[in-house]
Amino acid sequence: MTRWLVALLALVAMPAQAQVLRTDATVERLIRSSYAYLNESAPEPKIPLTPGLRAIEKQCRAMQSRVEKRDGADSVMGACANDYNVLCQCQDMQGTDWAKVSIRLSHMAAGRLDAAVRFPPVDGEAAASEPAIIWRFVRRGSGWQLDDFDERAIAGDGMEPSYRTRLVQSIREMRATLKLPVWAEPKG
Repeated sequence: MTRWLVALLALVAMPAQAQVLRTDATVERLIRSSYAYLNESAPEPKIPLTPGLRAIEKQCRAMQSRVEKRDGADSVMGACANDYNVLCQCQDMQGTDWAKVSIRLSHMAAGRLDAAVRFPPVDGEAAASEPAIIWRFVRRGSGWQLDDFDERAIAGDGMEPSYRTRLVQSIREMRATLKLPVWAEPKG
């Protein structure tokens, strides 16, 4: 009886797992639910990340925490893309009906799926002709995992469009500031 109770408690206490994205339709549903979350009309979905992207985000948060501990809160604000919402490319999500995003899925190569997201018009502006963000997925086992975002809206400001590349650059800069050894970007 005790063994069953422990197993049941362990199952209930498990963190929410990201859904397995086996088909194009499940990828599109995940993206739509992510934008529904911005409208506060759905719970935050768990996005399955590649091990490499998950490790990069974790390393960035760790380095940011170390620099802020040494130099003060917000001393490296934005280094880990924490000064805006990556999904909407914005700081203020008011005035946009995120349920109206347009999504175009494209199989770019074997094992790679891109989801180009065009945002709806904001406050009477004309609709954008180009996607604001491209979600880049790779096939891992039986499902798709997010490996990067191509942030077109930010690239228009002259910044590197790859979310992953910008995080790696920030990690390297923070490690240099802390006089830590060079860090190798994890693959996959």
